[in-house]
Amino acid sequence: MKNSLLILSILTFAFFSCETESIDVQNDENAIVNIETQTTRSPGLGGPTPDYSSHELSLEWAAFAAATVMRKDNTIRQDVIDEVDVNTKSISAEDLLGTNPLIPDFKSDFEFYFQLFVSCSDTPLQGNDCPDGDDSPNGNACPPCNGFGPGGEAQIMIDYLIEHCTEFYFPRGNNTSDSDDIMALGHPMNTDINNEGFIVTTSTSQSQHVPFVHPNYVQLNEMTYIVARPERVPGVIECTYSDISEVDFTFFLSGAWTFVP
Repeated sequence: MKNSLLILSILTFAFFSCETESIDVQNDENAIVNIETQTTRSPGLGGPTPDYSSHELSLEWAAFAAATVMRKDNTIRQDVIDEVDVNTKSISAEDLLGTNPLIPDFKSDFEFYFQLFVSCSDTPLQGNDCPDGDDSPNGNACPPCNGFGPGGEAQIMIDYLIEHCTEFYFPRGNNTSDSDDIMALGHPMNTDINNEGFIVTTSTSQSQHVPFVHPNYVQLNEMTYIVARPERVPGVIECTYSDISEVDFTFFLSGAWTFVP
């Protein structure tokens, strides 16, 4: 009898040991899957890096909304240009969209258009009626709506941009341009030197998709350029971006004004 109980105990222990090991393996596999869905492998860096595609899309829409506001009101456009820091060629989202905005009309118009944008449906990148108020003709191009932003309200998105230390960078600084067109871009959130952009115009109220905007393009095509990018702020958790420390946000399109092909 004692031998039977001993054998039963051993079998029971072996069964639960295998069951526990199986569960642990399954949990490990799930953990790997979760990591793989949240990271992408960056060529040349030798390992997985965080996937900032959603953040990049938010920056893209922020620049697009800012360009839309500036293209529709020349006074606001000039006011923004006048507030751009002559040294950094940038202005923070907090200065433009915070509780005490430098240009109140810019903030109110930005909120209006941004609300249209955050409620847009998932549509093809081109050939769609871009959600751009009551004067958007068919054929407008705009950033994709799928996966856009952390919430469905403009203020939630604006708070997100401010909390993550977003700034608007103007590669040409406050230089005036012969063209009224405005190019809107989001930072690629990696070390790429180019990204897609969207030209918005005052003449036709249309927008055009440009697949590759790089320093040479900026040098050869005179217009106002707006890049929404993060600002790295030590000590602010949302703004350290320590997991992509190799990325210098200020490098993207910097020197584009003086670039010689």
